[in-house]
Amino acid sequence: MNIRKATIHDLNYFIQTIHKIHDNDFTHYGTDVVLDDNHLNTMFNILLHGGGICLIAESDSYCGIVAGIINKNMWQPKVYMLHQIILYVEDDWRHTKVGYNLINEFKKIANQLKQEKRILNHTIVAAEPLFEIDFTRFGYQLSEKTWSMEI
Repeated sequence: MNIRKATIHDLNYFIQTIHKIHDNDFTHYGTDVVLDDNHLNTMFNILLHGGGICLIAESDSYCGIVAGIINKNMWQPKVYMLHQIILYVEDDWRHTKVGYNLINEFKKIANQLKQEKRILNHTIVAAEPLFEIDFTRFGYQLSEKTWSMEI
């Protein structure tokens, strides 16, 4: 298993993974929300061209993906943060070290961005169904929780 930076050739995997997450109702958007592949394409290209990080875990096929986007802090617009937006491990690779390795590599690159002063800090999000992962073992601390209202 290898972890590498995503390339333009991984666009279809990125889009398919976002659809898979959305279709499996890991999100709380409701069934009437349709994903816009043009928007997903734009997001992916932002990540590839310095607006974030996108890492692929692969063996003979895709094993998983982690991505984070750089954006301004809501309260301090001169401060940039890296926010992890997707962490997904394919079913056949769960309960292996794929997720662990993806998170470690994400953290390593995030720390490089921090040293280069491109970001002030970085976050990991434990969205459903990842609530039970203890990210403190990676050096993260819990800073907030988010609840969503289902309609």
